[in-house]
Amino acid sequence: MAVFNLTATLKSVESHLRSSGYASSVVVGEPKSAMEAGPRVTAAVWTVSATIVALTAGNETIELHVLNVRLYADAFTESPETLELAIVNAQSQVAAKLLADANLNSSVRSIDAGGQYGVQFEGQYGYAEVSGKMYRIVDLTLPFIVDASATVTP
Repeated sequence: MAVFNLTATLKSVESHLRSSGYASSVVVGEPKSAMEAGPRVTAAVWTVSATIVALTAGNETIELHVLNVRLYADAFTESPETLELAIVNAQSQVAAKLLADANLNSSVRSIDAGGQYGVQFEGQYGYAEVSGKMYRIVDLTLPFIVDASATVTP
């Protein structure tokens, strides 16, 4: 059995998103109530999965922590073109910043952008309703390669 330290990865991504300035607010966990409308997107981050992908010669783990970052923009406050450009631009800026600084000052080694361990970085666009309010969204799948955060027990 493995016990993963996902808190460090989650809090690092949350902090990174807050400091980037691209989102008006950032929450950990999927929102259950509508978020305020504003000129910038709002962001949420949550865990998708965690697995050990390798053990080193020193019996330390190499793990894959997969997080989802969802960017939300109010679907009806702007024209469709302005809305689409806003969400695409926010996704581009957030992804570029995360990919450039993927270690996030924690045990994260990098983002597995190419899917070396089976999950690749990607963005999926769509719409989501939260508490009766419609949002244009992009879900960023972020597979982080993490060194030695898991405790392995027999």
